[in-house]
Amino acid sequence: MMDAQANLWADLSYREMGIIEANGLNPAWKALLIRHADRFMIGSDTWETDRWHGYAGIIDENRYWLGQLPRDVADKIAHQNGERLFGIR
Repeated sequence: MMDAQANLWADLSYREMGIIEANGLNPAWKALLIRHADRFMIGSDTWETDRWHGYAGIIDENRYWLGQLPRDVADKIAHQNGERLFGIR
């Protein structure tokens, strides 16, 4: 979908199970995230109150797989894309 739809953006909440494998970042996800680094955003899905109890773990997982990407890609996904999309400076 990302390849076919140039205006598609994606939130990565609840994707840790597919992104992270036993040996680190899934290679197919890594390639996709790098190829479309300008259109992915990190998500933590705290809309459900029970998720707050595991929030530190959610953030740690995100930091883990973001740390396996090139720094410029990780920065875009972690915050820069959201700032750009929502007009935040």
